[in-house]
Amino acid sequence: MLVRSLCLIACALLLGCPGGGSSAAGGATPQEAFAAFKRALLSGDAPGIWANTAPDARPDLVFDALSDAEVRALVADRKTKTRDVRTALSALKERHGMPSRLSGPDLRASLTEAVSDLRAFYLDLIAFHEGEVEDADDPDVYWGELAEAFRIEGKEARALMVRYPDDPQRPDGFYDWPAEQQQAYDLGLERQREQQAGKRVETEVLFVQRDGRWYYHSDFRLGLKPY
Repeated sequence: MLVRSLCLIACALLLGCPGGGSSAAGGATPQEAFAAFKRALLSGDAPGIWANTAPDARPDLVFDALSDAEVRALVADRKTKTRDVRTALSALKERHGMPSRLSGPDLRASLTEAVSDLRAFYLDLIAFHEGEVEDADDPDVYWGELAEAFRIEGKEARALMVRYPDDPQRPDGFYDWPAEQQQAYDLGLERQREQQAGKRVETEVLFVQRDGRWYYHSDFRLGLKPY
């Protein structure tokens, strides 16, 4: 679920299995890096997502995956009225040397200091989402196409990515509903399709050059969460 194709965005969730094949690290050009990252994201290749994210942005990737896991664990436990999922997440964190709660002015820095192998922790978080939070709602994974060529300045490359909202569909089990409920839903569905018709969502993505290779470096809090 969690690593099932934004993607999440994208939710997301979400994106396949962390044990899958890994893409090559970065790209020779920003365009190549964009394609590699997108391919990893939409195919559910968690090791590939890691490899194609800039090394200095990977702590953000882990931190946001952890934050998302904590929220999802809480939601899952509320549904079952237990603490089972939160207990499992606490055990996972403990295995990686993380304290029960991060502290300090920079929580990402605290995470990096506490966990010696961030990649292994990230992949375990993805596996946790797959195995423990299967009943939690997955966010959409949003990833589109480049709307322009990259604008390169030094070791940074920016471009607008464009996507269009997915066409809303009837949910599973729709035909088991009473006829009146089906009609009411279809009316709402028609209005939603009218509102989304022709909509175009643009987001700027950032890729950076590190040691001669280009990597994804955009803010994961822009609705482009690759986990």
